[in-house]
Amino acid sequence: MGLATLIQNSINSHIGQLNTLMLCRVVQVVPFIKLISYFDMGYEDGSTSARTEIQDPLILKGGSYKVGDVVLTGFLQEFVEDGATRKFDISDAVIIGKVQI
Repeated sequence: MGLATLIQNSINSHIGQLNTLMLCRVVQVVPFIKLISYFDMGYEDGSTSARTEIQDPLILKGGSYKVGDVVLTGFLQEFVEDGATRKFDISDAVIIGKVQI
């Protein structure tokens, strides 16, 4: 399965609303990168919640982004810091790369 197919399947199944993989839009690059989730979180009653905001995600080597780019963002499964363990935390976001929608 190619990346384009994976992204399309992700969009179709609303995987962007999951905590482990999400499409985001770059909304700021200076002084740090800020992302917002590409999809609204929708509920059965028709209501939506505010889009998730991510500040200063990790960037894979060689990544270069500008405001307006749509990126595939993953979240580290586990991160240990000062003896404490976090799992699937929004602050442990990693930009995997740009996508075309």
